[in-house]
Amino acid sequence: MPKDENNESLLQRACTLYLRAISLFFIVFAIRYWLQIVGFYDGELNRFDTMPEHWRIAVGVLSVLYPVAALGLWGLFSWGVVLWIAALIMEVGMYAGFSHLFGEAQMLVMFHLSAFAIYLVIRIVMFLLARRAAKASQ
Repeated sequence: MPKDENNESLLQRACTLYLRAISLFFIVFAIRYWLQIVGFYDGELNRFDTMPEHWRIAVGVLSVLYPVAALGLWGLFSWGVVLWIAALIMEVGMYAGFSHLFGEAQMLVMFHLSAFAIYLVIRIVMFLLARRAAKASQ
């Protein structure tokens, strides 16, 4: 097996493990939102019936979006990454763009942005290796 193919295979396995790790984080995020919906904790923002309308919309959407995105990432389906981007845009928008309504969650915003940046780097390197292998085979 040529060196580039070995690197590509290793990188593909790393990408698979990375996406599956992200999907596990998404399950945890989904559980957190579902706990808010069912009112597991006391507090105005921890019970769906006492939340302001903007929180109800966000919690309702993210409680469905996260487990479906997790399934898509775990199964390595292309739509899993699309739903990841949707969740990223929504939560970064909530906590960075509308922090006066949703509060600040800088760690969550940094998680989303850094996790997706790492994924982009992996995909770019995979693309460059595949392109180099294609040129070498010609």
